[in-house]
Amino acid sequence: MSEIDTPEHLLDFIQQKTGADHIEALEYRSLAGGAVQENHGLHVRMTGGSLPGEHRFVVRSDAPVALSVSLSRAHEFEILRAACEAGVSAPQPRWLSADKSVAGPAFYIMDWAEGTANARALVKDDALTATQRQQLMHDLGSNLARLHAIQYTPGRLPFLAAPGPDPAQTQIEACRQLLNRFEEPHPAIELGLQYLADHRPAQQDLVLCHSDFRTGNYLVAEGRLTAILDWEFASWSDPYEDLGWMCARCWRFGRPDREAGGVGSKEDLFAGYESVSGHKIDPHRLAYWELMAIVRWAVLALEQSYRHRSGQQESLELALTGRMVPEIQQDLILQLRELTDIAKDTPTPINPGAATSTPATGPQQPLDPYRDQPDAGALLKVARALLLAELLPALPQDQRYNALMIANALGIAIREQTTGDTMAAAQHAAIQAFYQAQGAGQPDADIRRLVQDIRDGRYTAAGTPGLLNLLDTLVNLKLSLSNPRRISSAQSPKAAS
Repeated sequence: MSEIDTPEHLLDFIQQKTGADHIEALEYRSLAGGAVQENHGLHVRMTGGSLPGEHRFVVRSDAPVALSVSLSRAHEFEILRAACEAGVSAPQPRWLSADKSVAGPAFYIMDWAEGTANARALVKDDALTATQRQQLMHDLGSNLARLHAIQYTPGRLPFLAAPGPDPAQTQIEACRQLLNRFEEPHPAIELGLQYLADHRPAQQDLVLCHSDFRTGNYLVAEGRLTAILDWEFASWSDPYEDLGWMCARCWRFGRPDREAGGVGSKEDLFAGYESVSGHKIDPHRLAYWELMAIVRWAVLALEQSYRHRSGQQESLELALTGRMVPEIQQDLILQLRELTDIAKDTPTPINPGAATSTPATGPQQPLDPYRDQPDAGALLKVARALLLAELLPALPQDQRYNALMIANALGIAIREQTTGDTMAAAQHAAIQAFYQAQGAGQPDADIRRLVQDIRDGRYTAAGTPGLLNLLDTLVNLKLSLSNPRRISSAQSPKAAS
């Protein structure tokens, strides 16, 4: 929780803004889903002034450490106001405070909107009827088109960075700069960046983009869209940035068959967009920006993990975001296969004991006479089992997500403790085999060498036989530690598109 830890300062602030004679807080609570910013629900009763009666608001404030690409609360407030003026379904912004003496970090207050943004709930089969899904997608598309009607002109929303002539190149450079900060070898991300750089689309009109337009960032009540949320990444860009983000594989939440955010169809989304914009969607341009979305999310996930690892903001959720990167890379490889029309023609070798939905026990090791038993892996395993079987069912609903995160972290730790060295050795062996097949076998060829060769353009997705298969192998070996179920449930390019 941020420095805004009591509602009294907020009540004084609202009272000053409304001229209320009296204001009473009926509820003040932290809201879920604030991995980047912090949100609190505030329910008040006011007498007199400009807003008498009961009102529900959301107080949105700075997180302890912001992402480098995130807007300030003051700028986000202005974006939200511009979106509402354009007819976009978004919470009405009320008041902004950039004065830290009021309640600590900067914050703004907006109207409460009903509904759920829970992506995992919205993608379930029984969450919406077929008619509701169709209407929801149409509404999302038409709202996005209204936002994109705000075209760039110099001096408009001047706090946003002036766009360059090539938004795709701007995104590529931003991803590259972030990736360089972490000094971690991720060949799949490198290959994605290479493809994006080599296939940039022709310039298009620059518009105001939400830049995080996806399931999880909009509210649905009784099957209808009530508000689009989380505007902290807004920017001037290509309109296909938002369309690609919404349709990217990495934002389908386990439902690859529903290509628009795991909830509906692209056709319904595009029908709503085209009904307002008058522009026909270009599928080739869309596929390019879907790849851009996957690459960008992979890099942002690394940045969120770095916030935890650097000690800036210790958080289990941020830590686990870093371990999601192999899943995102799996989506990236599938997208590259579709764009290059290269089918997966060889099976990926995976340790059968590791590729299970339960933590692998690994080979029996000689007992260390200097350590007590059971060892670390055995202790983690029994602790995880107790958490899931006994503690989770007894927890209140609002704490179950935290318990599941803990169980997930324990599962990763067990698998890594028992088979991590084996998986690392298998990755190195796969890279060595690839270089030998290319006629460039060298004893020092490793994952960093592979990254550099991709970055230098020596190997490409379409021009290097076996490269995508190698990346499949490397990613699946990592998934055997972080999320084995993704290996067995991976879709073919056509099924997952």
